[in-house]
Amino acid sequence: MEGKEVCSNCILPADFPGADFEGGKCKLCRDYVKGQGPYGQEDMKERCESYFEEARATGADPNVIIGISGGKDSAWLANHLIEKYGMSPALASIDTGFLSPLAHSNIPFTVDALEKRHGRKIEHIFIRDPGLQETYRKVYCYLFKNPGEEGYVHTICYICAPLMEDITMDIATRRGIPLVAMGYSPHQPDVEKLLFEMPEEEINSSHVPPWMTKKNEFGPEDMEWFWDPKKYEKGTKFPRVFAPLHALPYDQEKVKRGCVEKGLIPTMEDTDPRDTNCLLNRLMIYFDVMGKRGIGFNPYIEQFAWEVREGTASKKYWLDVFSEMDFALKMGKFKDKEMVKVSKKIGIDIKKLKEGV
Repeated sequence: MEGKEVCSNCILPADFPGADFEGGKCKLCRDYVKGQGPYGQEDMKERCESYFEEARATGADPNVIIGISGGKDSAWLANHLIEKYGMSPALASIDTGFLSPLAHSNIPFTVDALEKRHGRKIEHIFIRDPGLQETYRKVYCYLFKNPGEEGYVHTICYICAPLMEDITMDIATRRGIPLVAMGYSPHQPDVEKLLFEMPEEEINSSHVPPWMTKKNEFGPEDMEWFWDPKKYEKGTKFPRVFAPLHALPYDQEKVKRGCVEKGLIPTMEDTDPRDTNCLLNRLMIYFDVMGKRGIGFNPYIEQFAWEVREGTASKKYWLDVFSEMDFALKMGKFKDKEMVKVSKKIGIDIKKLKEGV
């Protein structure tokens, strides 16, 4: 990143909160011991594989529902669970109204590729409900105007993605599918939000955000999309909800290559998360870095710094990516026509939000 000192081992810049450079290395790299992080531990891997075994033993078909986003991780996960563990999945995708064009094309490509590769029909549930899309729009509008202290990405993504989990959990519960597998990579989301498996107490609680019940712009038609165990008859068995890639061996570069080599995603360029992520992504980064109520840095850099530190992602690639974004933000070239179009669709004013109005 131009004009910034960057860790000699990962990609964190010296001005990142808590980086605390010594001898050219950030504190996170100095303290890092390979294999001692929270992900990929042997007991976690054993638990994960036992869940697959238990689900197969139920005789359910499908025995797992996998969230498919159009990105590399969910595509790789779906194929891996069929190929290595003999799972019989259904696939679920949710169109929030803000899916990127690449995600729109990758999703059916991946489903078709999985069916051809494994010689069978695989059920794909693609939810494009206008009512749900309007709920998402209203949620985005409210959260852009009311970001938490953790910034725009963490405020918005940590409502958006869990709502997708909620909808997938509902499908699994109503159909007796024992597992819900989400394609989160390690360090996604933060450990405090989810580490491998959704706790039982969370499954047994309502997921309707408290602020939603206090705001006039939200009604029952919005809250009904969120998970609430009280919707179901007493004694209903709920699925396990977990992120297998938190437990299984994960290497970002191998996943990207594997998706292309196995024909799950057309090209390496089509695995780029900048293009498969939703259309809100650039807007959230912009406000986090440039906005008066932002956090002052790119929130994604910490996640990818971890993967570089662990040797599962390319330092050069991600340094180039973040340097490019940093330069565009600094030169006022980050905001583009797509961002303006997305902001209008949500119902927010970029200039006012940047100024914290």
